[in-house]
Amino acid sequence: MTKEENWLNAAPVGREFGSPDHDRLMDLDEAAYARFHSWEHARRWLDTPCEELDGLSPEMASATPQGMAKVMLLLDNLPSNTDLRAEARKSLETLLGSPAAPIQPPSATPPGETAALERSVSLDSFAPLTSAMGYSIITHGLSGAILEPLGEYLGVTPSALAKLVGLDLRAAQRVAIIGNKLAVPVAECVLRLLEMNQMALDVFESADTASAWLTSPHPMLTGRAPFDWAQSAYGSERVKEILVAVKHGGAV
Repeated sequence: MTKEENWLNAAPVGREFGSPDHDRLMDLDEAAYARFHSWEHARRWLDTPCEELDGLSPEMASATPQGMAKVMLLLDNLPSNTDLRAEARKSLETLLGSPAAPIQPPSATPPGETAALERSVSLDSFAPLTSAMGYSIITHGLSGAILEPLGEYLGVTPSALAKLVGLDLRAAQRVAIIGNKLAVPVAECVLRLLEMNQMALDVFESADTASAWLTSPHPMLTGRAPFDWAQSAYGSERVKEILVAVKHGGAV
């Protein structure tokens, strides 16, 4: 079964916006993703009958409060990978260096334009990201599969990440599983988030400190978190100005 078939075969009941079960299913999706760090694996686990749930799938069992509690307990007891951020970084660098689909045939691409993608893309080069590298990545397309490791690397929940890139959670799940090419505005937002993160790492020299700064309200950003400003190129520039000032001093 293909990834797309696996997604489309998911039970639709209760997943409509405004339905009584919508919030419960969103919570279930996020909990499963938090354990597996893969929408495809989470979807498979949620749909597979489980002996501990009297033969029901976790999604079916979660229809009652008691069943939901059992499902959450099962998820808590599943083994987890303790080096997820390092793995997420490797996945991100691979996906950034692997064009989804060139907009132009290779023969029509100006000399040098593909050079940035002929080698592995290091996230260290995102502090800051050069316009040439950013343009090259956007031009050649960014796979939606990048959304899975992106949330893990940035330390944000799937719903928070979906909101940051301007997608509904279910839409983000679907594009991550199928691997569709991201729309340019979404892809640009992904690059801005990564650039902010790498610059914050460069400034604070701690992943935990950088993550806390990027996700906490800031008085110089109208009380919003720096990551919230990533949806706008101008907003992103403002965050970068503050980070540069923190590192080197100067007016902001």
